Amino acid sequence: MKMFLTRYAILFTVTSFVSFFLAVLLIRYQDLITLRPGELFFGATVIALLLTISLTIFRARWGNGVWNVIVAYLIITPIPFVIRIMYINLFFRVFRFIYVVIGLTIVVYMIVLYVIHRHNKKTEKELSALLKEKTK
Repeated sequence: MKMFLTRYAILFTVTSFVSFFLAVLLIRYQDLITLRPGELFFGATVIALLLTISLTIFRARWGNGVWNVIVAYLIITPIPFVIRIMYINLFFRVFRFIYVVIGLTIVVYMIVLYVIHRHNKKTEKELSALLKEKTK
């Protein structure tokens, strides 16, 4: 639980900063926008919570690893919809853009999976070599 709350605190800080920065940019370039701070706060809270749950499941040692990866991705899928609610359709004027964002999320997620897989294989080879050396 302590690790979950630590991750949540870090992710909430990052998402709050990013949502504030985006709100400032939107207000600066479009004068007639009225963004409600409550929606930005609750949106950042929901996004941080979804990211924390997804990261916790993704890094879990229990359960099937493939299912953990799939469930972790399914948890982060609604984030573009939350962003759409937060910023009153300013980023997602065309609904198809959400699908583009979800597609980009899939690509980034697959790159992260590949990097983690390569790192795990490298660590496995090193540990196997150390174990063989130890048994000799």
